[in-house]
Amino acid sequence: MEKEELRTLVEKIATQLGSDWLISEPSSGVLKSTTGIMTLAFSQPYNLQGRLEIRGSFDYGLSQFLPYHGEAREKTDITVSLSKSPEKIARDITTRLLPPYKRMLAYAQEQKAKDDEYKYHKKNVLKQVIIAIGGDAQMHRHDENIVYGYEPYRFEAKHWTGDDIDIRITLPIDTATKVLKYIKSL
Repeated sequence: MEKEELRTLVEKIATQLGSDWLISEPSSGVLKSTTGIMTLAFSQPYNLQGRLEIRGSFDYGLSQFLPYHGEAREKTDITVSLSKSPEKIARDITTRLLPPYKRMLAYAQEQKAKDDEYKYHKKNVLKQVIIAIGGDAQMHRHDENIVYGYEPYRFEAKHWTGDDIDIRITLPIDTATKVLKYIKSL
């Protein structure tokens, strides 16, 4: 199937799916929902002659939040015969592809929201650590989960979950003894 043939077929399918779907430019084989959240990619696999593959894709890095395997992971692609009419292909998309795709999209969005909330909380907890040591520290560029302090001591804090922090401090023995006595008094 040539690129223009695919584009024409996808345009006809979009018409059958309704006004919620638009062909994505400049691609000839991609439909986007008008909300911009859902994307359907159309292709003709080389190993499936006479078939059209339709894949629900996940933009904005959402695919990393999908379940890896098992029953929780649903299939978000289908193949249909190229001999079907655009109306029948649209019906297959509506009945076979969109329900699991929407569930997986909602799952990924929920997991991303949880991850964003965790990262926001982690950053705030580590900012409190920076303030507590007088601001003489910064996040390590390679791992935003670690705070490093500098002179006159070496300080490392890693955020785990909730408000738990793993702290490692390198101090001269006399200072370390005073710190440990203070911690013991708390």
